Amino acid sequence: MSNIEEFYERTKKFADENKEDLSPEAVTVVLFRVALEKGADKMGMPLVCYLISKLMSVTLGVMAGDSAVTYNDVFEDFQDETKH
Repeated sequence: MSNIEEFYERTKKFADENKEDLSPEAVTVVLFRVALEKGADKMGMPLVCYLISKLMSVTLGVMAGDSAVTYNDVFEDFQDETKH
């Protein structure tokens, strides 16, 4: 399992086990806010917003059944900007 997948699984498990009585919308907002804050701290908000845009596009491609699209595609434009 890659570091990314391992981090994803640990984060997902933490969110599932520690959501208290929050609605799914509240959990989503909290996780999204953490992602924005952590990303902006290291990458800057413009690059984080661009990354999120790519993530949404890839997610739509996966949901649409495009077999040529993977979540690894999200990182294409960020090879020099991120360490993964």
